Amino acid sequence: MQMRRAFSLIELMAVMAIVGLLSSMAFLRFGDAAYRTTTAEGFVRTLMLDLRQARARTISTGDNHYVLLSRTSGVVASYTLYRDTGGGDVVVDRTVAVPNGVTITTATDQWEFEFDGSLGAGTGTGVMLVTGDCYTWTVTVYLATGNVILSKVAL
Repeated sequence: MQMRRAFSLIELMAVMAIVGLLSSMAFLRFGDAAYRTTTAEGFVRTLMLDLRQARARTISTGDNHYVLLSRTSGVVASYTLYRDTGGGDVVVDRTVAVPNGVTITTATDQWEFEFDGSLGAGTGTGVMLVTGDCYTWTVTVYLATGNVILSKVAL
């Protein structure tokens, strides 16, 4: 009869210590920049999807929807998706905060879609620049169609 041998507690602790040491080294090497880039890219994708959602909701309901950028000391700090009901604006979705290290440059703060899905008058050029630590994303909303396109350029 052959005895089965399991790992001892000391062996298990040694392996866990090695794995922890390697992961902390990897985080120190790649983690901070990768975390900031991932956070910025996630924010930009959420912004793009919320713009697309505002357009789709406008087309489906007939009520204009818009994304309103909120500024603090001249810097965009957050945005919220609204529905224009004619009798007052209703918040459709939560307010999304702009992460630290991310800046938004745009000519206008209100991105409103018309009943046919086009971008409303007075929205400017339809271009929003979002800058993070390593990349600049360009969110383009075509005025005539309201289509939202995202492009990314390394800094």
